[in-house]
Amino acid sequence: MNEMISGVWVNKNTGEKIVVSNTIIDGNDMILITNIGQLSMEEFSRNYIQASDDIYDESGKVIDSKPVNVEDIITPTKSNTAKVVDIFDAPVSKKQKAKEPEEYTVLDKFFNKIDDNDKEQLIDININFDVLPIEKFKTLIEYLDIDKTIIAQYISEKLINNEAIKNIILNKVEKYL
Repeated sequence: MNEMISGVWVNKNTGEKIVVSNTIIDGNDMILITNIGQLSMEEFSRNYIQASDDIYDESGKVIDSKPVNVEDIITPTKSNTAKVVDIFDAPVSKKQKAKEPEEYTVLDKFFNKIDDNDKEQLIDININFDVLPIEKFKTLIEYLDIDKTIIAQYISEKLINNEAIKNIILNKVEKYL
């Protein structure tokens, strides 16, 4: 019996904790759905180890529980010796903003000159209904009472990742320029 990968895992290089909630098979590849987005099985297996607050005896029975000390798990490297990042201890309201490339200042000036109505038409998102079995899809709405907004939310959160979007946009830009 195959068990699904789930639960709390720790990046052995950075100490960042993630929660794996689901897995998806995409052809020969497995994609893990986590609280930080999608991860390929290759990246996951290379960087993450399972973290458990449970303490087991020799027979595998849980005998105690105490929080995992992430610093005991991390593989020391020059880049991670400064501070361990724990997403569960970080304040939710304060998201760290990644430093933007310097070119963004020029790009902001350019794209800010485009009318807001035109910006909405700049990117076109399509669903390929040749791939999606439309009659079965309608069943979700008509018979299983799943709201269309929930379906849209699911698709945007679970099936689309920023890397894929970036690659699609890059391909389009390269095609036309």
